[in-house]
Amino acid sequence: MDARFIIGIDLGTTNCALADVDTSAGDEASPAVQGIAQLINPGEVAAPTLLPSFLFLPGPADFAAGAIALPWEGEADAVIGELARKRGALAPQALALAEQLAPLIALRIRYDCINFALKDSRSYAAALEEQLATEQPDAAAPPPGRARW
Repeated sequence: MDARFIIGIDLGTTNCALADVDTSAGDEASPAVQGIAQLINPGEVAAPTLLPSFLFLPGPADFAAGAIALPWEGEADAVIGELARKRGALAPQALALAEQLAPLIALRIRYDCINFALKDSRSYAAALEEQLATEQPDAAAPPPGRARW
């Protein structure tokens, strides 16, 4: 069976990107780079085509209440992408290294794919727990010498 859609995910150490191809177009099929929804400023969501590979772990005084809430998830305890890159330049001690971030981005993409596939028939968390139970427990472990965050 041939897949109708092909999805390409680049988990880069500087940026991440997502593209897809609808193969039903036959020889005319071409990849389309997709936007990745993220906070680009406090309280402002946009979907640029690149997701900077940055994770910012804010302290209690870094953002006003609700400033990093996401429309699809509510209040967050961490920021990824463009806003994380911007804020990390101001507070580098709160930035995670890109090599540590890649497994989390892969996990987030898997989360979203599972949730889409289930079409809300089960909870997001239950689907992920089921998926992770079948994998090696240390699959997302940080490189040797790095702390798990």
